[in-house]
Amino acid sequence: MSESPFPETSFAYLYEREDQHWWFRARNDVILWAIKRFIGRFGVLLEDGCGNGYVLAAIKHEYPDATYHGNEYFEDALRFARMRLPDVTFTREDITKMNSSAQYDVIGMFDVLEHIDDDVAAVQKCHQALHPNGHLIISVPQHK
Repeated sequence: MSESPFPETSFAYLYEREDQHWWFRARNDVILWAIKRFIGRFGVLLEDGCGNGYVLAAIKHEYPDATYHGNEYFEDALRFARMRLPDVTFTREDITKMNSSAQYDVIGMFDVLEHIDDDVAAVQKCHQALHPNGHLIISVPQHK
């Protein structure tokens, strides 16, 4: 795995400010709306590309009885995710190399897929990791 292309202070900066920024809060509102509208209750959720754990924390707050996992390519981000959610299992992993099989009810990739060179492999790995009738939620930016 490569080193983060982001400046060393990026994840600390986001960790301290995400909750105060309208875009991050609004995105969480849309994600929670989609989960409530199209999925409802679930048992196990993986957020791939969980960054600092901001989205995962919002989902966990709304659905506290589920089990949560976070997957992130950059260790710098995982350090903050573990501080934010000490009871969640976090893994540093390249999603295109994930070997999970029928393990998750829901997998979320929020503004992540566009950063993955082999996006087809990433989606295939997610499909493999979902339970039958599981749900994959993907968000991507509106513009480049």
